[in-house]
Amino acid sequence: MEQSPKKRAPKRNRSLRTEQKFDSEDLICGCVGFSLADLNELVAKDPDMRFEDLMAQSGAGTTCTACMLSLEYHFTNSSRPNAGSQSSKKVKHQAASTMSLKYRLYDFLDRYSPMLPAHLVNTVPIFRSDSLSTHIRIANDAMFYDPEHEVHEGTVIFTVRNADGKTLGKESLPFSDTSPVYFDASRFLDLPDGKNSDIPLEVGSIDIRRVWKTPTVRGTSRPQIIVEGKNGCGGVHSQGPQGAGEAWYSTIHRPGDVKTFIAYCNCDRRPIDVELTFPLMDKSLGADQITKIRERIPRRGTRLFEISVPEETAAKMPYPVFDVCCSANGLNKAIILDTSPDLDQISLDHPASG
Repeated sequence: MEQSPKKRAPKRNRSLRTEQKFDSEDLICGCVGFSLADLNELVAKDPDMRFEDLMAQSGAGTTCTACMLSLEYHFTNSSRPNAGSQSSKKVKHQAASTMSLKYRLYDFLDRYSPMLPAHLVNTVPIFRSDSLSTHIRIANDAMFYDPEHEVHEGTVIFTVRNADGKTLGKESLPFSDTSPVYFDASRFLDLPDGKNSDIPLEVGSIDIRRVWKTPTVRGTSRPQIIVEGKNGCGGVHSQGPQGAGEAWYSTIHRPGDVKTFIAYCNCDRRPIDVELTFPLMDKSLGADQITKIRERIPRRGTRLFEISVPEETAAKMPYPVFDVCCSANGLNKAIILDTSPDLDQISLDHPASG
């Protein structure tokens, strides 16, 4: 009796992305009837267009988050005349040719020097209120869960500080691919005392130091900041501090739906001065309609600012999208916090470097 040959299991697709095909008539934003063809037409007219300019011109993505995310996805993947014009080899060759003698020497020494374990430090703001809390998540799996790149157990050292930079607590915990860390950072902060009704949140900061005993790969151990509300949570990965200079953030004026805050950590060894300027757009607003907030932040301190546009200024804005320019004269780390009016739904982001 003949036996049918055994079927081989299909090969697993290790790619995290699948190719999607879209029709030019597909709607990107149903709120204003904006299609993929409309997007391609605008991008063809102005290949250097910014995402904020696209929203301002089309009106797409300005009324709901779902449409904005859809618009951002298609804008990022839209074809650009200059995209991919240089091969990766040519780019690498150009980078190598412009490298200074000092860095070429470092590159040579790195090839033959013994490996040493790294110590990585990130500082991020944390928040607490009656309706929200802040946690830090660290899970050290191999990149793309590749078993060929083994990751070793590490230790994370948390140092929590209040808004004025005073240390409130310090803890050390091991983390590995089988034992992730989920750390409640906001429990060290007091609840808001109600004296400042304009800022109904208590803020502080946390230093996250990752240490390994032996050389290894970082894997997925980059800390994730998670702010939990009663009806939803938001998260973003941590980063190193921003140097002195400007950072930018774009947001939408929707006072009935969203409150926007920006928290600044002073990562320097001295007090720093920060300045927030908004709403910035094209030349539709005069200098007297621009808000400037200036404050000095103590060493290792944290401050929280609400980005609120006065009604008389909002009435003169031709569209709801505007920019916020954030500047500081020292090392800092900023996080943008968008919340529902009741602080029970959260979204997190970090500004783009200027």
